[in-house]
Amino acid sequence: MAGTSDRDASPSDEQLALAEELKSRTLRLASIERALLSARLHHSHEMEEEMQELLRHLVTQMECEPLLPVEKKLIGWSIGLGISLLGILYWVTNAFLPVGNY
Repeated sequence: MAGTSDRDASPSDEQLALAEELKSRTLRLASIERALLSARLHHSHEMEEEMQELLRHLVTQMECEPLLPVEKKLIGWSIGLGISLLGILYWVTNAFLPVGNY
């Protein structure tokens, strides 16, 4: 990258710590999901309920993360595109498939 310093290109200690925390949470959730699947396969109803309770507890403990700017743009574009396509569909329906004008 031309024009950017090493400090801008390397992640900060806080970013590295957040990445490690996210990785550990992801691994914990993945292991719980595997245990749930295993419990379902072996029909262990008690184990499945225990794992679901643990998963519920972990999910409620997780902090909500704010949306990234690119995610906000994607949401905006998706909503705008959806509304536009609904308008076009409405126009095409009225223009080419008139109702009650026999």
